[in-house]
Amino acid sequence: MSNLTSIIEPGVLISYADDSYIIVEGESEVEIKSILESTIDNHFNWLKTMGMVCNMAKTELIAFGIDNLEIEVQGTSIKAGYQMKVLGSFIDSKLSWETNITKIINKCRSFIFSLRYLRKYLDVKDAINVFRSHVISRLTYGSPVWAHSITYNHRQRIRSLFFHIIRIIIRDFKFKMSRTQLLKAANLEGIDDILFKRASSFIYSMLVYLEPTNLVGELISKSYINDRYPARMSFFDTSRTRVGRVCMTNAARSYSEKWKFDYIGLSVENFKKKLHEQMHPLRN
Repeated sequence: MSNLTSIIEPGVLISYADDSYIIVEGESEVEIKSILESTIDNHFNWLKTMGMVCNMAKTELIAFGIDNLEIEVQGTSIKAGYQMKVLGSFIDSKLSWETNITKIINKCRSFIFSLRYLRKYLDVKDAINVFRSHVISRLTYGSPVWAHSITYNHRQRIRSLFFHIIRIIIRDFKFKMSRTQLLKAANLEGIDDILFKRASSFIYSMLVYLEPTNLVGELISKSYINDRYPARMSFFDTSRTRVGRVCMTNAARSYSEKWKFDYIGLSVENFKKKLHEQMHPLRN
C-alpha cells in the first residue's frame, strides 16, 4: 500500500489495519464534490489493479460544514450521513460528540450490574482495579480528541456516572460522603483530572517524538516560543468555525495554557511527573 498516498492526492489518507479514511477540504461544495469523486475514483481503480474490491455497503461519507452532500462514485450514489464510527468513536457532522458521549455512558452503565455482583467478593482495592479497567478506560477512550470541546452537560453526565459507580464500590448508598471524600476513600483522581492528564500527555508526546504526520505538522506550524516563557510553547489557531474550534491545535492551546512549568526538552515520563506535581503539590 506504500504508493496509495500519491494516488489519492490532493486528499489525505489515514489508514489503520484494513480501515482507510480519505479526507479532503475545499472552499465550496462544488470543489469538495469534484475532488472527492476524482480522488475516490482513483482509489477504486488502484484497488482493482491490486486485485481488490471495495465494499460499497461499508463505504460511508460524512461532511463538515455542508448539508446534504452527495457524490457519485463508480456509478453508485453516496450520501453524507450524520455520523460515522471511526475506530470505536462516533463522529457527527456537527462535532457535538453527543452520540459518542451517549454510547460511552451506556457502555459503562451496562457494567454496573456486574460490578454490584463482583463487589460482594472483592475488596475495595480489587474493585477499584476492575473499575479502572472496565470503566475509566472506556470513559477516556479517544478523550484527547473530544474532551476539550464537549459541552458542560456532557461533562456533567460523565462526572455523575463516574461518582455513581465509585459510590457503589465504597458502598456509600445513603450519600453520606462528598465527592472529595469518595475520591480519597477510593484513592482515585477526579475524572476531569484524568481526562486532562491523558490529553496533555498525548499532545506532548506528539511534540517530543515528532512523527512525520499531518497532525504533527499542523501542531508545529501553529506553535511559537513565548518570549516570556522561552522554555514553553504557545499554540494559536485562526479558525472560527465549529469544526475549527474542535481541531487539535485548539486543543493544544487549551491544554498547554494550563501547563505551569517549563517543559521543552523533558521526556514524556518527566513531563507526566511534572504535570502530576503541578496538579497534586506535596503539602507539609
